[in-house]
Amino acid sequence: MSNEERSSGDFGLGEAFAGGDPYPAYARIREEAPTHFNPAVQGWIVSRYVDVAAAFRHPGLSANRMGAYARVLPPPLLAKVEPLIRNLSSWILMMDPPAQTRIRSLIAAAFTPRFVEALRGRIEHIVDELVDAVAGEESFDVIASIAYPLPVRVIGDMLGVPAEDHDRLKEWSDALATFLGIAKMDPAIVAKAVRSIVEMEGYFNQAIAARRESPGDDLISLMVAAHDDEGRLSDQELVSSCCMILFGGHETTTNLIGNGLHTLLGHPEQAALLRSEPAHIDTAIEEMLRYEAPVQRMGRLSATDVELSGTTIPAGQRVYLMLASANRDSAEFPDPDTFDITRKGSRHLSLGVGVHYCLGAALGRMEGKLAIAALLRRFPALTLDSARPPEWINNITIRGFEHLHVLTGAAAS
Repeated sequence: MSNEERSSGDFGLGEAFAGGDPYPAYARIREEAPTHFNPAVQGWIVSRYVDVAAAFRHPGLSANRMGAYARVLPPPLLAKVEPLIRNLSSWILMMDPPAQTRIRSLIAAAFTPRFVEALRGRIEHIVDELVDAVAGEESFDVIASIAYPLPVRVIGDMLGVPAEDHDRLKEWSDALATFLGIAKMDPAIVAKAVRSIVEMEGYFNQAIAARRESPGDDLISLMVAAHDDEGRLSDQELVSSCCMILFGGHETTTNLIGNGLHTLLGHPEQAALLRSEPAHIDTAIEEMLRYEAPVQRMGRLSATDVELSGTTIPAGQRVYLMLASANRDSAEFPDPDTFDITRKGSRHLSLGVGVHYCLGAALGRMEGKLAIAALLRRFPALTLDSARPPEWINNITIRGFEHLHVLTGAAAS
């Protein structure tokens, strides 16, 4: 296929996103044009495992893509979206070393495996409460009842956010998720994201002021101390980190639980195996992350010309590392389209690589394991509700469900 032919079509990617099943398009891209400019996303697609893994570590690919976004906006529009760009630019997800390293090292202390293990009892308690609330029901929505409230309560506890504020914070976070996953700029979506970030910053600035008056043992107090006593965080980095932790602390885990349970119940033989041999839960969670990545792609900006497997991406281009495509690459994973909870040695890319490896990976894994194991244990006859099929959220970056209805096997009361 010529370069002209490659650049003239999107390989079905736009239609695949709209239809909720991008995997056939990913397979075609890996085969026909593994690294190419794609009009569906107005950027370069990197689809094969070896290239995505290399791109994460490539010094010529910058995570700081908000600056590039700002540079192409006309001044009147830039003024309107400046609060959003300013905040997101200080997320460690969108920063490069050494600034990224400095902030990450500070926050990382709250997400070590040892610290997360100490949270196990609290997480188990929340899971039991949530499952108890739907026990005896004939049907329930996994997202609304379990997958959303669990991680929001856990990260809310860590930040010291009152339970009554969770829904408001979730609404703001959803607006950001929609903005980060739209294929084309929509003025209404951008405006809502700007309003949300302004309101979220106001909320966290009040929380920061309260911690200065009365410090606690929560993450906000830890970051306030780093700002006030150690000078390790600027004012913007402090409030941006609060927003990022709230967003990252629940969005991926919600979709890990929803996507994972949907996939498991869609493969009854695998669900039966996990029920009979619960020790497979660790490899099951990794396979869920590989098979249905909660984050489908990760954005980068080419700071220099970048060569990947013989293809050169020019400097100044938007680049999308297709994590979900890499996770289905047969060069890395035997029978990649087979869901196998006993798969061992899976080096999926769903949580990133290197300095950009997901900070909350250990926490998300634990929440996913405890939630899914509890649902299988408490509802031995749990199945998908075929009368109420799930709908994928309309987002090309974040993959998950609006609702996921299941049948418990319990008789209606």
